[in-house]
Amino acid sequence: MRHFHRTSTWSWTMAAATAVALGATLIPHVQSFACKDVTVGDHRYDLSALNRDHVITRNFSTPPTYTAEIYTVNPCQALQFDSKLDKEDQCAQGTYVCHTTTNYKNDRSRITQVRVLGGGEKDASPTIEFKDKDIKNESDPPLLWAMEGQKDQSDEVEPKSKAFRTEITLICDKNSGSVTTDPQFVQEVDHTLQLEWKSAAACVTTRSDPPAKDPKTPPSTPGQPEEVAQGGGFFATLFKIIGILLLVYVVVGAIYNYAVVGARGLDLIPHRYFWQELPYLCMDFFQYLYSSCSGRSRGGYTAV
Repeated sequence: MRHFHRTSTWSWTMAAATAVALGATLIPHVQSFACKDVTVGDHRYDLSALNRDHVITRNFSTPPTYTAEIYTVNPCQALQFDSKLDKEDQCAQGTYVCHTTTNYKNDRSRITQVRVLGGGEKDASPTIEFKDKDIKNESDPPLLWAMEGQKDQSDEVEPKSKAFRTEITLICDKNSGSVTTDPQFVQEVDHTLQLEWKSAAACVTTRSDPPAKDPKTPPSTPGQPEEVAQGGGFFATLFKIIGILLLVYVVVGAIYNYAVVGARGLDLIPHRYFWQELPYLCMDFFQYLYSSCSGRSRGGYTAV
């Protein structure tokens, strides 16, 4: 009975561990991008206010139906995967920018196209850089948020290797609310969706400017090195001279031992036995100083 109790306990432990692992795999994975602290050059931004699903809808009349193109964008993390919808009617997990085309007729609708314009991969992550490389002294330069999407699998594209891409121009607008604003559609050309987004979140929060020089310090003359800090120049020069002299001593002594004495191996080192005994001489010297300063003397005795 005792053996059965141990086996039953082990079985329940393994079952609980399996259930926990299975539950972890069923939790949808949401890839996130650190919008809270974005650094571009010496500029820092906080784009966390944009972290929600933004929807852009474009309606077209296609008699006897009408068509709606919907762009869903979240620049900070992947869109939530809706388990209630069919898998083929929504973008894959890990998608940041999703495009769906829906056709409506007589209160009936059907999704006719789904495209992943940004993300769609497990480790996908967007990039943010200055839109204009030459920003110079511009305080709030526009940013370019860019991300690759999945490849176009439609029959019109041959070969089927052209990948979609989304480019969002983030423009600082201190007069606009950072939460209520939405991106605006610009165009979609050559598999690239271009959006423009004016928001206060695109304004610089901090800037790492180079430290200002002390006004009392005279400017250095162009072409001349700055003065060496006082207190280190003399000792640096002294150690350099000592190092050069030691190098010359070793090289010249080794050449002399090789050419004149005919030494080989470790015997090439000049005054080899002196350098071997030097550590012990130093130890004896410091022990002598310690004994003299502490008033102790090393006593001894003679065996009878």
